[in-house]
Amino acid sequence: MEGNFSGTLGGHVIPGAFFAGFGLFFLVLTARRLFKAESNEDFCANHIPERNKSLLKRVSLVLITCTILGIFIEGVGGQILLGEAGHSFFRNLQHITLYSMFCFAGVVGVFESYNRLPLDSFRAATAVALLGEAVIWHEHSLMKMNLVDTRIHALVAFTSLGSSVCMAISVYKPHHLVPFVGSFLFMLWQGLWLFAAAYNIQSEDKFDLEENTSYFILEGVFLGVGVLAVSVCLYSKRMESGIDDGDYLRVQLDREDDDDGDLTEAESDHFDFEIDKSRSTLQVV
Repeated sequence: MEGNFSGTLGGHVIPGAFFAGFGLFFLVLTARRLFKAESNEDFCANHIPERNKSLLKRVSLVLITCTILGIFIEGVGGQILLGEAGHSFFRNLQHITLYSMFCFAGVVGVFESYNRLPLDSFRAATAVALLGEAVIWHEHSLMKMNLVDTRIHALVAFTSLGSSVCMAISVYKPHHLVPFVGSFLFMLWQGLWLFAAAYNIQSEDKFDLEENTSYFILEGVFLGVGVLAVSVCLYSKRMESGIDDGDYLRVQLDREDDDDGDLTEAESDHFDFEIDKSRSTLQVV
């Protein structure tokens, strides 16, 4: 795609920074909340979906601002930088469509922050935007002439699809922490892989076709090590506080398996006092 701003270093770094920053922000926020949570706090019930309306509004406004800027860069900035002022603003319609979908999700988030839409509307809209993005990246990969470039963009589509599926599951089952974290982990992975795509464009030492997927998997392993480190720290904190993890985790799993979230009578007698105590002192970040 010679002459497209999206085919330049900046055309990959800018969306890469967007996805990496968005995913990393929510991963760090989730880790921070987990570290500050009371021992018997039901984390998912208190934080999934997002109940801090001020935070939701700020995130949504940042999302709208970033996507409008992306549309401007694709439609106008690319023409100026590449000397293509004679072409239509919508010459690179694929990328403008991509930014527009996330801009719509940001608008939905603003309405949700003012209680004009149901809880989790923002994440539902974001899941749809990610699904649309996966389709666009897949189609984008098919038009590439270079096999390495084709593989790179196909893998970007894979991360987008993974994020969409995880977020959709989390919206449907908000009491599960794993898909919630997974949705933003895939988003961070997508941003990092877009950085790799930018490096491949700019560097004289291009990716080898056989090594391409290996680099992608290594990025995933790197992210997995980060998740493992945080999990070890959280588990160590819980053990140091003298909590019986066997009983606690068993009750949490029972909650996830039961759509109504009901505990057995014995479990209720054992945990009601501690849960009520923790909720009375809960501070929402």
